[in-house]
Amino acid sequence: MRALTWVGMFWASLVGVAHGQEHIDRPHPAMACIGMGEPSASDLPDYPFAPFKSGIEGKVRVQLTFTAPDQAPTLKVLLAPDDAEFEVSVRQHAKGLRVPCAKVEDLPFVLVRDYEFKKDSRKVFALDEDAERIKARRETLSCLRHATGPTRPELPSEARRKEVQGTVLVSYRFNSATEAPSFTVTAPRDLAPLRRAIEEWFGGMRLPCYDGIPVHGTVLYRFTFEGDAYGFKPGIAFKDFLALSSKSRLATLPRSSVDMACPFDVRLTYLMPHLPNRVHQVGNTDPRRKPLLDWFSALQLDLPKETSSSIFGDSTTFEVPCYSFK
Repeated sequence: MRALTWVGMFWASLVGVAHGQEHIDRPHPAMACIGMGEPSASDLPDYPFAPFKSGIEGKVRVQLTFTAPDQAPTLKVLLAPDDAEFEVSVRQHAKGLRVPCAKVEDLPFVLVRDYEFKKDSRKVFALDEDAERIKARRETLSCLRHATGPTRPELPSEARRKEVQGTVLVSYRFNSATEAPSFTVTAPRDLAPLRRAIEEWFGGMRLPCYDGIPVHGTVLYRFTFEGDAYGFKPGIAFKDFLALSSKSRLATLPRSSVDMACPFDVRLTYLMPHLPNRVHQVGNTDPRRKPLLDWFSALQLDLPKETSSSIFGDSTTFEVPCYSFK
């Protein structure tokens, strides 16, 4: 297997077998369709008129609990400004929220959301900061076990013989402490031996500390030959991602980051074209950055198939500079 390089951004080479695993946060399935039950309703709460005219900003943090796809969530206010008009606006807006794609077996769905009313743009922004759910999920996953004992799958002999290395992704859901989870395995086509091995092995996973609430997750299994490395090289920059984007994709790039409290750091796990990339802010968060984060989530780099396979499931952190394109 020869080394793969592309514009100095990626690497892959074969020396000789080690493997690792990484759990990454996976949004609840209902996140794909959370929105207003009435198509004509606004996706965001109204900016209260008096604070709007006065240039006053506010932030309301709420916990939304959905127990049915076609019903409004129950709402708990976690943080609100002194001006009660902001909270009233958010409460009124939340009455219209629904999760029509949610399955009954996946509920309840609990979400923490920040609504920020920004005086500089006189707009409202929403940011899902589900830190408590992520923390609780990590504690639950600490008891994840395989029924036969091994904590990680072994490299299959076929993969060793064919010198196949790479990353395989498993998306799963536990609904029982004693039963096998439901799951799907995703990997580039040339990693078929690894995918088949994981499909056979993961059915033995159990979650003995399951507490009755469905547990969704994603885990990456990385198979690497000893002394080897593959994926993104250190130092990848914002401009490198743009250079490897298609013209049609670049046309949808937000034209400026100046009003996003730039510069800021972004962490990206590359999963395209199989799944949306996992993208989140590093350090301080700002809801005004969401359009750019969404852009990176759907970004598929224009790369040869072999190189694309070598970075599947890999992560990198880079800085988004202050930019403005005409």
